[in-house]
Amino acid sequence: MTSAFQIISFSSMPFIRLSSKDDVFAISDKECEKHAKLLKLLADGEWKIIKTDFHLPMNKQSIEEYAWMIGKQTWAAFIEKGFAKLFGSYKSLSAKPIDVAFRKLTGAFSKNYELRSFKNCDAVWDMIVEAHLAGFLLCTSKLSLDEESAEYIFNSTGIKQNHAYAILNSVVFENHRLVQIGNTHACDKWKELHKEWNSLHYFYNKFSSKLPRRPYISHLDDMSFWMDIDQYCEHFSSLTVCEYRKDWKEIRFRQTNDLKQSRETEALRMTVDRRCELVVEVTDRVLAKIWVTRNRDTEVSFVKQDVK
Repeated sequence: MTSAFQIISFSSMPFIRLSSKDDVFAISDKECEKHAKLLKLLADGEWKIIKTDFHLPMNKQSIEEYAWMIGKQTWAAFIEKGFAKLFGSYKSLSAKPIDVAFRKLTGAFSKNYELRSFKNCDAVWDMIVEAHLAGFLLCTSKLSLDEESAEYIFNSTGIKQNHAYAILNSVVFENHRLVQIGNTHACDKWKELHKEWNSLHYFYNKFSSKLPRRPYISHLDDMSFWMDIDQYCEHFSSLTVCEYRKDWKEIRFRQTNDLKQSRETEALRMTVDRRCELVVEVTDRVLAKIWVTRNRDTEVSFVKQDVK
């Protein structure tokens, strides 16, 4: 099939007499440029367009080696390939923090919370609901445990340690406060243990009007499971909230502060010419060396300054 695609592609190209190997490569590069998959990611404080071809890694059984293409949808695999190109390889993607992925995809900062830092599960629930109402993105994870606990958690629920799980929804169902967790891992085991919450036919018959379907992700129901908030607090240890604001405008620039002494300070004045909601985010030189401001109502021009 690949050969057939190559023949079709070649036959559609105009006949050009090529005088050298460099000419051949130039034509090939132009074709790749035309048909490349484009992904916009934040790198070193700036938005960059990452270009990849359409080849995705497969194993010997012709199954996806990395991101699964659920329902033959390829968007996750191409996003992953863009990240692999940005970081240098697929191997380099292993064990990256959740907030790094959020930052690269959205440009927004994230807040990490340890569940044990909350007063109780009620406070955790309030945080999740508030974040969902604000339209923020949520992920959760289970940190490493001692051997005995890790074995118990894995054998009883299938929940993996040091692995990110998306929190897709939060609803109250027959006095149970439930969170919907999306991932390819652990679904079957957890659904089997808690059929009363994970019977999708029963659940959606009750709440079909309150739980909007997500047409852009096929088979989402098969790739997610529900947990009561008390059990969520028991089986997970951290929560990451990405404060991404979809409809807000964004500007970003770099500022060099060449301070001679450690006690010197420097102020940056920002003038806003109209009343609006504004978020200012700052990172230091080691991390990204950028100021970020977001403005819902106005687009503000800015002058970029190169960092020394």
